[in-house]
Amino acid sequence: MKKWGFYLLLVCGLMAGVAGAAECEPVESDWTFLQICFAPGVPSDSATVPVNGVKVGAPISDGARVNGVEGAVLYAGSTEVNGLQGSLIAASADTVGGLQLSLFNQVRDCCGLQLGIVNMAEGKSFQIGLLNYVKDAWIPYFPVVNFKF
Repeated sequence: MKKWGFYLLLVCGLMAGVAGAAECEPVESDWTFLQICFAPGVPSDSATVPVNGVKVGAPISDGARVNGVEGAVLYAGSTEVNGLQGSLIAASADTVGGLQLSLFNQVRDCCGLQLGIVNMAEGKSFQIGLLNYVKDAWIPYFPVVNFKF
């Protein structure tokens, strides 16, 4: 039963990425469907080549835009994610359009949901977690649920 939940989350992330990609600028001619990262800048094209599909961090990922799913063991840190960004420990991005899922989440703007123990956002976001912080929100720090639209 737990496998079905994981597969459902993966499919929802891919669908959100496809929907988010429709609102993005046109797809570049230089992109990849699958990218596996090992450390910041390893492989070197992870910093510049966008992913339209799945980006895996074993154990860390960072770099260019992801339209689809970014998953990492320790840290997921692409600059822009349209879809699902998740990690066991931490996830960080400038913008997320979809779901950001980790123990610690940090984003500038999230058009979607941050789900974790500690969630931080500078701009708009909807957060569910133990401690939530949204800069310039009506109540910046709030447990369980916090938001700014």
